[in-house]
Amino acid sequence: NPLVLDRFRQPFSKLKIRYEDGLLLSGEGDLAVILARPKGPSEDIKFCEQLAEALERLEKRAAEASEINGARVRYTGQYQLLHFYHSIIKHDLITCAWVSFLMVMVLYLVSFRRVESVFIVGLPLILTMVCTLSFAKAMFGSVNALTGICIALLIGLCVDFAVHLYHRYL
Repeated sequence: NPLVLDRFRQPFSKLKIRYEDGLLLSGEGDLAVILARPKGPSEDIKFCEQLAEALERLEKRAAEASEINGARVRYTGQYQLLHFYHSIIKHDLITCAWVSFLMVMVLYLVSFRRVESVFIVGLPLILTMVCTLSFAKAMFGSVNALTGICIALLIGLCVDFAVHLYHRYL
């Protein structure tokens, strides 16, 4: 649509617009900008992940079929940003959960000075985390920042009860 493409002329003033396919090309031919509008919503994390995977596959096929070596491909926009932030949050939540768990186990070992305390308290803690994350996956489809916060709270609650029970009965 030439009317829509004219809107992009100002930010990319040094690029020539090919109206037949919507491609923006530099005068030297060393830069091409492709404007794309996916059909799915940009708020859907699964769609953004599928889109990112499809673009990576398409990029690999294009690189294999092309004689141009060393071309760089970059993505931007709401879809890419959501995919990027989601992967960062997911990585941080997993790291936080494991670090919290390991620190709690070290705290048990230091506090009770018995190796079996780590196993007696650690096994129920792991099972609780697996059950909770399975429930969150079944109910919400994925673990997000909000459900991920519950991991740290749950570790704290399990630790509290486990300390009292272990100290009282063992």
